[in-house]
Amino acid sequence: MALKRVKASGACNCKEAKKKKEKLNEVIKKTNKINTMFKLKREEHIENHGSLDNVDHNINESSSVEAVVTSEEHDINYSEVLEIPGSDPAEWKINSCTIDYICQNGFSQNLDSSFSQSKRIYKSVRRGSFRNINRYVNKSFFETVLVNGKKCPRKYLVYSQSKGSVFCVPCYLFNNTSAFSKNGFSDWKRPKSIDKHENSLSHKTCVVKMKNRSSELNNVNEVLTFQLETKNILEKCAHKSLCCCQIVI
Repeated sequence: MALKRVKASGACNCKEAKKKKEKLNEVIKKTNKINTMFKLKREEHIENHGSLDNVDHNINESSSVEAVVTSEEHDINYSEVLEIPGSDPAEWKINSCTIDYICQNGFSQNLDSSFSQSKRIYKSVRRGSFRNINRYVNKSFFETVLVNGKKCPRKYLVYSQSKGSVFCVPCYLFNNTSAFSKNGFSDWKRPKSIDKHENSLSHKTCVVKMKNRSSELNNVNEVLTFQLETKNILEKCAHKSLCCCQIVI
């Protein structure tokens, strides 16, 4: 004879469910919460390194200092880029910006200066005694005489008021090692040295470099000017067409 399966009553089921719930609550109470774990880590960090707010404040301060430093460096570089060379070549800062500016805009030879700083003292013997002779730069040094006798200006020379000497601009800009590019030429007793420098290969090479750079910059300017003019023409045409459409409507 088979045994019948006896089902538990509803009251018994309620008691069993209540016991399971109580056991589950006890297990949950004994288990540490995740928030308490992170809290312990945070407290350990504060004990070792101080408050987290202070750490964040220090980080913000360091980042602000770095930002100030970088901004200052940026300002210095920006001022260097926009620095326009003056009339005295001895005070020029030779860099790519200076070279481009002079090749594109030219320079002044300072021929209207007094030339008082160009005074050089030479000793000579006359009648058995030494005498001092003062020599100055002459405007004739800024001209050369061609084979046919025609005078031609030496546009590459510029007078330095602070040094009292003359510089060769192409050689000065493109790193020639002659006296005309280092401290300037000031041996007024030997003006033929200018002719010798003018006919040298190194000088001619620097002149070609300066002309090529100048033509490149002028070509860029011509292209930009053409683009701007074309843009203005198109805008005017578009404006006229828009006005015509409004009149028709």
